[in-house]
Amino acid sequence: MYIFFIYKTIRKIYKIGVLNVQRCKDFIQTHKDTLIYIPRYDLPSPEYKCYNYPETVQDVYKYIFEKDYIPDFKWACGKWISVSKERIRKTPLQTYKKMLHFVLKKHNDQEPSQNIYRTRGIYIERFILQ
Repeated sequence: MYIFFIYKTIRKIYKIGVLNVQRCKDFIQTHKDTLIYIPRYDLPSPEYKCYNYPETVQDVYKYIFEKDYIPDFKWACGKWISVSKERIRKTPLQTYKKMLHFVLKKHNDQEPSQNIYRTRGIYIERFILQ
């Protein structure tokens, strides 16, 4: 499975035209604490609502992490992230449970639509590196 990941990663790097030795070294790691992603810095403001979702970025962040949202960290576009299980285990289980609860909770007293699931996933995607 790891070999397949390397193959897919190299193909993606090649397709976007950045295939060189240094770039490959940036993406292919075997250290047990690996976290590989393309960093982005365009976090939304605290009052932003993704796709007019009723909760703001600040509301969701505060629910998950129990502190104010300050958009001064990097985030990883979900299609470009690879992380080791050791790294995942460094985040408290309670944080993952809160993320899951946020994504699955009812919307307007009903099961969320696919659009609501996807929108909630956008919030989580921005916060997953925290």
